[in-house]
Amino acid sequence: MEIRKTKQRFHALEILAELKVAHGFEIATRAQLKVGTVYGILMAFEESGYVEGRWDDSQPDGRPRKKLYRLTEKGVALLAEYQDHFPAQASLGFVGSVNRELHTAIEEVWGGIWKVSVRREYDRQKAAAESAKQHKTQ
Repeated sequence: MEIRKTKQRFHALEILAELKVAHGFEIATRAQLKVGTVYGILMAFEESGYVEGRWDDSQPDGRPRKKLYRLTEKGVALLAEYQDHFPAQASLGFVGSVNRELHTAIEEVWGGIWKVSVRREYDRQKAAAESAKQHKTQ
């Protein structure tokens, strides 16, 4: 079965190759993809023989089992195809991880700026409403 090459699939393969063995949530977090997207990718890759999955029964009491995945030889070959298909996107190891970290940091900073500006506007409107209320009572 031919699986269409997408950047999301490529990133999931890269992360799995880097980690050697991982569960879907860990791959999703590292690749900055939605968990549902990653599990769909892993299921398709598993059905096609690109990854192998096994259940980890060593979870503490009450915790759900995790399915661990690893690349097969066929999956390693697929990753090489993806690297050829997306040469500009190919991971640069350390540089690639720094780039992901930088992207995350930028999102956090913009989120912080947004929160501060929303809070300032709220405080400004509250002060204006209180001032108007005081004016009416005078």
